[in-house]
Parts: sequence; structure tokens; C-alpha cells
Amino acid sequence: MYQFFSHLTLVLSIIAFAVALTQDGFYIDDPDPKDLTWTLGLGLLVFGWNSVLSGEIAWMANPMLLLAWISYVIGKNQISLTFAVISLILMVTFRLRKKFISSEEASTFLKIIGYGPGYWLWLSSGVLAFINAVVGLGNQG
Repeated sequence: MYQFFSHLTLVLSIIAFAVALTQDGFYIDDPDPKDLTWTLGLGLLVFGWNSVLSGEIAWMANPMLLLAWISYVIGKNQISLTFAVISLILMVTFRLRKKFISSEEASTFLKIIGYGPGYWLWLSSGVLAFINAVVGLGNQG
């Protein structure tokens, strides 16, 4: 039973992440806050690594999440839990940001005024990866 639940949470985590890529991650203070298509999850995934260069570490949640999934699949549940916890912490840190860099060259920042379904699905994916790793550890013993 634990193994089924653990596999289910892994699949749900991956699905939540995939759906998050199709949704707005956050909204900005702009006359048309949905005007910038890079606020879609896929755009944030592809171009978000630029924000790491300016000190925004939340994007690093994505590789940590991937490592959590891979670690679980290869049977390294303790490592999976470690990566899942790091990923989840990084995801939550994005909520602490008040601004988001939109241009490295011009050092242009945009004020974040809200979070879209993409953020909440992304966060849910991290929570599910954490549950997956915890249940995977319980299944070992």
C-alpha cells in the first residue's frame, strides 16, 4: 500500500509541475500584468536561470526537484528527501520576493503583485515530492 501511495505522489508531483508550466507563475504591477508572456511557467523555467545570476535562488528549486524525483526512482530515498526539502524551501523563498528582475542589462525590476496558478501548482509539486520521499523512506523500513 505504501509503495502504491509513494508512486502515486511521484506521478502527481510530475503532473503538477507539468501543468504549472502552462500557467501564470506570478503577476506584476503593470497596466496589463498578463502582457509579459514570460510569466508563464515554461518561460520562467527556460529563462529563470538568469535570475540566479542576480541572486534569486528560488529557480534552483527546479533542478533540486528533478534530483528528488530521480533519487526516488533509483531507490535513494534519503537523498530524495534531502533534495525534496531543499526544493520546497527554495520554492517558498520566492514568496519573500517583492520584485523580479526582468532585464539583466538594464537592471530592470518588476514589482510582484500576486501569484498565479502556476506558482501554486509548482509549490504543490514540491509538497508532493516531499510526501513521496517521506513515504518512500517509510516503505524502506
